[in-house]
Amino acid sequence: MWILKNKEHININHSNLNVLYKKDKFFVMDNHLAAAWCWQQIIDVNQKYNFFQIDRHYDLRNNLSERWILLNRDKLMSSDVNDYLGVKIGKYPLVTHDNYLQIFLKLNPNLFDEFFFAAHDVEDYDKNIESYKPKIWELQNNLGYWINKNKNNQWVINLDLDFFFTEGKKGFFQFITDDYIIAVCNEIRDVYSRISIITIALSPSFCGGLDPSLRVMRIFSDFFNLNFRI
Repeated sequence: MWILKNKEHININHSNLNVLYKKDKFFVMDNHLAAAWCWQQIIDVNQKYNFFQIDRHYDLRNNLSERWILLNRDKLMSSDVNDYLGVKIGKYPLVTHDNYLQIFLKLNPNLFDEFFFAAHDVEDYDKNIESYKPKIWELQNNLGYWINKNKNNQWVINLDLDFFFTEGKKGFFQFITDDYIIAVCNEIRDVYSRISIITIALSPSFCGGLDPSLRVMRIFSDFFNLNFRI
């Protein structure tokens, strides 16, 4: 699967999906708008999974009633990504880059047994979700251990490259080293058979631009032979 449209908008627009690329267990996109749609294409709803998010943000905005979600269930469960993203409330899109996870959880309330959220704590966390929140200095050595600890369930990994960046007085910059990123790649590789799907968001708006984001993405692409290039 390869979708590329409006390349010039990749760095400025959170409300449209401009890139969607698939190889093996990886789906790469410019933002996480289509992440939950990707999970739906891979998961077996009759099985149990665990969820691991590595992201500057929690992406747990809870701005929709369950009624709105259930009314649009058919389109939200569609195998066509355009149908999924085309659902609107009035003139506004129902799925956004920060509420997609809550929508998915309301459609699949019993799918996940365990949640891990490695984040920067830059926004409020949904206290109704019981989870472990790894510290940044734990992740690069323990991700594989946590995934292997539960031998029963497969895992969904949701990664946003903005996790490796922070904001300074002059804008966003990478503050986590390439060595750390490669260590995370090694952890993922060591437990690859336990993972059903890995969704990656480029999020250039939170990475100091498209070039810094693509440079970090190239580390993942080269390590896992994804051949991802824009």
